[in-house]
Formats: sequence, C-alpha cells, structure tokens
Amino acid sequence: MLQLVKTWIVARYTFREMIKSKILWNVVLLGIVIAIITFVAAEFTFGVPHRVALDLGLGSLSVSSYGIAILIGIGLIKKEEESRTIYLIISRPVSRVSFLAGKLLGVSSFLVLNILILSLVTILVVKTMGGEISSLVLFAMLFSCLEATLLLLVVVLLSLIANTAISLMGSLLVLITGHAIAETSKILFVTTKPWLKTVVDSMNFVFPAFHRFNIKDYVLYQNTIEGSQLLMVVGYWFAYMMGLFFLAAIIINKKNMD
Repeated sequence: MLQLVKTWIVARYTFREMIKSKILWNVVLLGIVIAIITFVAAEFTFGVPHRVALDLGLGSLSVSSYGIAILIGIGLIKKEEESRTIYLIISRPVSRVSFLAGKLLGVSSFLVLNILILSLVTILVVKTMGGEISSLVLFAMLFSCLEATLLLLVVVLLSLIANTAISLMGSLLVLITGHAIAETSKILFVTTKPWLKTVVDSMNFVFPAFHRFNIKDYVLYQNTIEGSQLLMVVGYWFAYMMGLFFLAAIIINKKNMD
C-alpha cells in the first residue's frame, strides 16, 4: 500500500511537470490549426464536410499522441538519471518499479488530456458542420488513448536498454511496423509465398499490433463494428501492456544506477 501511495505521488509530480511545460500550449495551438484547416478544406468538398472534419480530427489525435509519446518517453527515465534526481528518489525509499509506474502513469495522464482536448475540438467542429458523433467515434478516440499509452511504454522500454538515437529509431520502426503488418500480409507477393506469409504473420506476436487500434475506416465508411472486436482490442491492449511493464520492471531493477 505504501508503494502505491508513492507511485501516486510520482505520477502527480510528473503530470504537474507536463502541465507546466509548453507542450500543452502546442496541443491547444494544434487544435486551433486543425479547426481552421478543416473549415477551409470543407469549402472544397461537397456534401460531406463533417466527414472531412472527422477524418482530420481523428488523424490529429494519432499524430500528436505519437509525437508526445516518443519525444517524452525517450527522456522520461534518462533525464532523471542525468540530473541525478532518480538517485534521490529511490533512496527515500521508493522502489524502482514504483518510480517507473508513477512516471508512466503521469505521462499517460497527460497523453489522455492531450487527446481529450483535441477530441473536444473535433467534436465541436463536426457538430458545427452538421455531423453526428456516434458511439463508434468515441471508441475511436478511446483507442487513440490506448494506442498512445502502449507506444509510450514501448519507447520507455527501449530507452532503458539503448541510447537516445537508437531508442528514437527503434520506436519509429516499431510504430511503422505495427501499423504495416496487417496490410503487408495481404500483398499478393506475400500471400503467394507461404513461408513469407508465415514470417509476416509471426511479426504480429513480436511487434505491438498498432493497426488493431485504428478503426477510422469503420467510423468514416462502415459506421458499425462488432462489439466483440472492440473488446478484443481492449483485452489485447491490457495483456500487451502488462507484458511490457513486467519486462521494463525487470530491466530497471537490474539496471546499474550507481
């Protein structure tokens, strides 16, 4: 119980540091830019301006959350090491796992706030243009939160075992691969070669399947999705998060902090 309290304290401190930074103002500015671009783009569309607004809005959620997760995640632990703050914290004593969990929780809360702001802007613009916000749209926004937190944990895990440059390149590689696996497995060149398709399909068990969280096509064109599929995505997120956190906890406990 004591470690949970300390985890919460670290999370609250981290969240406050994020709020004090200029990142949140960039998110607000991005929301304004998206609204302006959407209104301008709507002038060149006929009949579906609200769909353009929804498309741009959902896209902005993903792009902004990717940037925050990668840029902040890379230095989340390293900056504490370089400033030697981590040495003071873990000597309180705060366990390394509690420290890691608190930092992740704090940044994840900031990511959710970022997505919430842009989601509100998107909803406002869509409603202004006469569109409707279905429950599927809300699920798409929720999945942006889940995807962002999963990417954050991947980035932090890589930062624990590699330097900044390698962590950055590795994070981008994992993100791109996680989105490309599904489409790659459907390419004719791959489907006609069983051994190659097996290799591609096996990558789903190695890389996080980020494509599972992208339900924008369902939102924009199909307007429906099976409830069981939504539950499977949430279950996949929880299982993968637990696996990555367990691995990160092992690494940070063994990491030389002297």
